[in-house]
Amino acid sequence: MSFHESFWVTIGTAAPVIALAAVVSSADVTKAAETILVSADSVDLDAGSKRDLSAARMLFWCFGTTISVVLWSQIYAMTAALLSLMHEDDHWSMTPFVLIEPLAFFLLS
Repeated sequence: MSFHESFWVTIGTAAPVIALAAVVSSADVTKAAETILVSADSVDLDAGSKRDLSAARMLFWCFGTTISVVLWSQIYAMTAALLSLMHEDDHWSMTPFVLIEPLAFFLLS
């Protein structure tokens, strides 16, 4: 099997860009979460509002988990790309990375 240098260069280039997009989007969501949670804590809420607040907290938790998964997958992709390029050998199968990168874009959209 031959070495797929252009593939690993592409993965190594895409991974930090996707990770940066995840970090930037998490900053925006964190600001929104702080606004909602701080304003909710300062008022007496009825049962419906408490359910809405609980749903908002769950949404922020899900988003945080998604950001973590995306960041760790990009760290993995970047490590694999750099090691493959350094050793000039396909150390990992390319199939997971063909799935990871588009999935990361999908999760951030």
